[in-house]
Amino acid sequence: MLTIASGIGALAHVGRALTDRRHASAHPADLADQPEIRPGPEPRRAGQAISFGSSSRVCDRLPAMTELGAVAWPVDPIKTERLVLRESEARDRAAFIELFASADVHTYLGGPQPRDELERSVPETPGRRPGLFVIELDGAMIGTAEVSRRDAERRGNVRPDAGEAELSYLFLPEVWGRGYATEACAAALDWFADAFPGVAVVLYTQTANVRSMRLATKLGFTEVKRFEKWDAEQWMGEWSPVTPPA
Repeated sequence: MLTIASGIGALAHVGRALTDRRHASAHPADLADQPEIRPGPEPRRAGQAISFGSSSRVCDRLPAMTELGAVAWPVDPIKTERLVLRESEARDRAAFIELFASADVHTYLGGPQPRDELERSVPETPGRRPGLFVIELDGAMIGTAEVSRRDAERRGNVRPDAGEAELSYLFLPEVWGRGYATEACAAALDWFADAFPGVAVVLYTQTANVRSMRLATKLGFTEVKRFEKWDAEQWMGEWSPVTPPA
């Protein structure tokens, strides 16, 4: 994806686990330019699950992201030049399944989930939690972008108190290469900066994921460190708003 995916932190709270089959890499890339994000969190490993939101049923998932805390949610839909960022709805379920079942989307995220297991496990309305936006183009879901607090127990925090958040994202392959990931993630970051002034945002990806690295630069992420994990070089960046030229 790139794989336009970035640690699907963007979908992290639900059900019973499927076993993971590959090592994952953190954030995929700009699906749009490709290209969530989610996104976004550490790569999926055996015993971890992708979280779809509130549900009693479980799937193998990426590490759960910490709740944002006191924030008005859902927010009114955010409109950009071409897209709408909004809360998940029941009509998005099929697109969520496509995202998780796509081998292209999960090139750097540990591999796709079996479609039949997703059909059983994905709740009626997946991904309903603060900070997770469905990205809509011309009335249809094309991906997700999420900015969520990171779990304090996870390694690689920028702040000593692990107070930062993490960006993750996923986009369907058919919309890669058109700049949608950049447009959507920039809007999500602006929303987060307004809601939580001064809170750092980080992003992880593999250095081999060239499009994801390019997206990180476009969004204003600067390198914090590189490290080896899951048999690949990983990249961690921190976000600061891009200042328009005078």
